[in-house]
Amino acid sequence: MEKSTRLSLRPEWLAYLLDKTGKKQSLLAPAISKRAGGLTREEINQLQKEEILDDKGNLTSKTRDIFACLARPRAVVRLRLTDGQGFGENNLYLGDKDEWILLTNRGEDLFLKYPVTPYMALQEVRELLGESFFSSIMWEENLSLEESVFLAALIDGARKKMLLAMAADSLETDIYLTQQDLFRWAADPGSNAQWLTVIIKGIIPEHLDLKLEKALISLEKKGFIKIDGSQVNLAPVTSFLASRLLVIDKVFSLRAVYQTGEGITQIGFVTVQGGVNDVLMLECDGQYVHWQGISPSDLLAMTKTIISNLQEIAQLLPEDADKPYCPSCQLEVLPEARFCSFCGTPLKTEGS
Repeated sequence: MEKSTRLSLRPEWLAYLLDKTGKKQSLLAPAISKRAGGLTREEINQLQKEEILDDKGNLTSKTRDIFACLARPRAVVRLRLTDGQGFGENNLYLGDKDEWILLTNRGEDLFLKYPVTPYMALQEVRELLGESFFSSIMWEENLSLEESVFLAALIDGARKKMLLAMAADSLETDIYLTQQDLFRWAADPGSNAQWLTVIIKGIIPEHLDLKLEKALISLEKKGFIKIDGSQVNLAPVTSFLASRLLVIDKVFSLRAVYQTGEGITQIGFVTVQGGVNDVLMLECDGQYVHWQGISPSDLLAMTKTIISNLQEIAQLLPEDADKPYCPSCQLEVLPEARFCSFCGTPLKTEGS
């Protein structure tokens, strides 16, 4: 592989450089807000000093292809990892020549590397998740969206009671929740990713109409709880999940995205990790959530497979040639059109 180009950028710089490509940015391009008024003279000087822009303010030959790929990638893989040290995101962008660009997000700082192999982005994930071949959660289940939200709420409620019992040096092991408290938590668990309910509600369709009674009856039939009036007692499997995920140490998600003529296609999953071997994977297909215990080693292997398959799919997609579009409404127009047929904006044509 040729020597990699490494760049350190600010988000507003990246937005400016994407515009400099002159390409209409696709839905897969980095979603970064532009700064009103553009960049300062000092910032442009800095980009020229780093040979990102030339002395005329245009992209250099070294960086032109990089930012053109970011403006219109064929596919994107987003790897996000949250742990005790904060949030990190590795984004892999696939270009027309099967080249990969790695864009790493660390708060307000962006780091770009090109070209890379897609598995370079997994090195940090491997180091943080580990490579154990063992899974202590040997369990899997397909649950409806409602069942998943309330099971997550049950697990979170049990986790809170277990932690309080540990803090009080209590031997209490009889864990139960009231239906009222359960519904209140399921409806509004806050935003902290340490809570399983927050993660579940983040991967299912929004505005789900939660029906507590229906979900509890179903969860009782499946052996997760025992209903006693307004009290909900946890079955052994639910208590086990709560104990293995007592403190969620890491949250890892993968989302692979590509665009076809029919729209955007996405595949991916989220995993939560307690101890070294306590990893639970969650996949949502829009109607059901698949819950499955998985080892860190199998998780990394699955990630590699998804990335490899995505590259093969992208090779079968038609080339995304730059089509003329209206600068005002952003809709495609005919190459010979002098005005946009949708909003009437005058268009530039050859010779005009």
